[in-house]
Amino acid sequence: MMIADHGGDATLSGKEIAEWVMNNRKSLNVKYVIWGQKIWTYSVDKTAKSWTKWRSMEDRGSLTANHWDHVHVSYN
Repeated sequence: MMIADHGGDATLSGKEIAEWVMNNRKSLNVKYVIWGQKIWTYSVDKTAKSWTKWRSMEDRGSLTANHWDHVHVSYN
């Protein structure tokens, strides 16, 4: 889900969307969620937690590669 306008500014809170997806993981059949250079994976993390407690990811060099302008969701 891209959450930036054409100028690159965030238009919705990616953190709120990412946490909502995580909190609804069972009904959505979610495998993992990435937002803001952090990842939550059901098979590793098991329970819902605040985005600030998600596991950090390495710096990939850009806002898009680091998932600051979109929420990345993988489904089973």
